[in-house]
Order: sequence, then structure tokens, then C-alpha cells
Amino acid sequence: DEKDDIFVHVELKPEQRHYITLGETDFVIPAGTTIHSYSFDVNPENAPNGTYLNDIVFLKRSPVIMSESGIWTSVETGTTVAVKITVDGTEKVSYVLKGIYPKDTEVNQSVAVSFLASNNGNVDWQPEKIVLNFLNVDQQIVATSEIVGKYTPIFPAGKENGEKLVLVNPKLEEGEHSLQAIFYYKGESVGILNSKRMFSVFPKGTLKQSSEIDRVVTNKEIYTAGEKV
Repeated sequence: DEKDDIFVHVELKPEQRHYITLGETDFVIPAGTTIHSYSFDVNPENAPNGTYLNDIVFLKRSPVIMSESGIWTSVETGTTVAVKITVDGTEKVSYVLKGIYPKDTEVNQSVAVSFLASNNGNVDWQPEKIVLNFLNVDQQIVATSEIVGKYTPIFPAGKENGEKLVLVNPKLEEGEHSLQAIFYYKGESVGILNSKRMFSVFPKGTLKQSSEIDRVVTNKEIYTAGEKV
């Protein structure tokens, strides 16, 4: 039971955003209020079976202060609510690995690799590991990269020909290369794909870097002082 209004900011721990969508992230509890309800959505529609832990953090902030040096606020106290989501149902895991498409690059630059797959199941499918073998024109492996855990691409349930782009940095030398990808799921190798064409690694500065920003979009319309945009 506070004599003054309480300013509250709500956030999820970044590494634990599992199938939860927060309600309002900033609100005021009026002075004299003893109970305040807060709602959020749980939406694990296509989540694989398992248990997902989330920490929702409620931070009490001081009111926004206007001064000559700018706008500021401070965090005084906080509390965390642990939310456990258990998904249990009949999973239909069905996918087809379609292709891998490495892009031309330069020496000491990352290689962009597009993965194409169809997910015909009722849950999102994500390989637990992808091993990428880079081969020279003599089909000898000259470099190997691994994409593991949360960095592997996720293919949404029911989506045909889903394409996902991943950047890797195998530090290739100049020349022509091809790519082999080995996919692992639940501890087993579930597929091997080979690129259908060679890709080139050019000397530094060969490829013209040209781009422009045509628009900037923020993730929401209203922010509190001190909040990252």
C-alpha cells in the first residue's frame, strides 16, 4: 500500500523468450492500490514437446525526471516471476531437406548460406547441429564450420520451401569452392546436402559493397525514459 503511484517496467530475460508475449511493458499502479492484475499471452502453438522456462521481471522505477541534463529515471527494486510452460501432445515431425546455396564472398569475409527445407509436420523443426564442410576444386575439405543450438535455422510448421539464411566464417582462401552440409537431429545424422554449384572467394575489395537504407521501423511507438529502442 504505497502513498505514491508506482511506475513499473516489465521485461523477459532475453535468453528465455519461450512462447510468451508480454502485455503492456510499462504501467502505473495508482497510490493506495493493493492488487494489480497483469496479463500476458502464452502461445506455444507449434512448439515441440518439452518444458520451457521463462522469467518475467517486474522493475519498480522512479518517476521520469526532467532536468537541464536530459530525461532520466532509475530502477529501485524488482521482482521476478518464474513461468514454466509444458508442451505435451502428439508431435508430427516431417520435413524434407531441399538444398543449400552458398553465396560468393571475399577473402576474410563471412559466407552467406541459404538453407531450403519443407516442414510438413505440426511442430517447428530445428536441427540441433549443422556441420558445414567447405571443399576446393579437387573435392578436398579445406575448412569446416559448425552451426549449433539456437543458431541453427528454424523451419516453421506447415511451411513449404522455407528458406533461412545463416552467416559463417570459415576463413577460406581465394578460389572456387563447394559446400557439403550434414544435418543432425536428436543426436543422429538425418541428412547430407551438397551445393549444386561452386561459389567463388574473391580477393578483398573485388565485390562492390553497395546498399542503402530505405526506411527505419521501431519495435513500438511509446518508450519510457532510459529504455533501449
